[in-house]
Amino acid sequence: MFWNVPLGPKSSAESVPVVLSTDQLVSIPTPASIVTFVKDGIVFSLSTEVNLASKTLNNPVYLLRNPALSGKVIYLWELLSGVDASAVNGVFHIHKNPTVAADGTPELPSNRDIGNVGLSAMEIFSLPTILALGPEMVATEKGQNSNHTNYAAIFSMFVQPGNTILVTGKPEQNNIAGLFTLVWAEVPIVVAP
Repeated sequence: MFWNVPLGPKSSAESVPVVLSTDQLVSIPTPASIVTFVKDGIVFSLSTEVNLASKTLNNPVYLLRNPALSGKVIYLWELLSGVDASAVNGVFHIHKNPTVAADGTPELPSNRDIGNVGLSAMEIFSLPTILALGPEMVATEKGQNSNHTNYAAIFSMFVQPGNTILVTGKPEQNNIAGLFTLVWAEVPIVVAP
């Protein structure tokens, strides 16, 4: 059996809508939820610049893994990307559950509640080695006259425990710097008694 109920102080504007079942409580965030999530110290971000070596391949940039036992659902809030060159287009993709040969370099995201020392449960790597990209979830292009593209915004993608997403970039010239910022919330899955 399922119920939709507001969860929060007296159903105020800061309440978070949830779905209750007999065995699980799963949060369903709204755009207004991000403020509460930041205050709760469960929003993280990572920004980096990487070399996009090939104009003919989808260059793996980030591998984001939600560990099977994390107990959290990752709500992707925002993913910004662009190339650090004028008059150069870049195509960017998100793939789910790629086949990974090597994870790459571990990255340490920052808690968006500045001063909060809480750590992310997500495993994040830059420049992984990928055998197969996996199904494509999102594709977008940064035009030569724009500075970036936001292709995952306002909780447009959830990553359940035991799943992985891969961010790739393909510029129209070899060896172009790609700039990436990723923001996400890690919302606990609460098992009802």
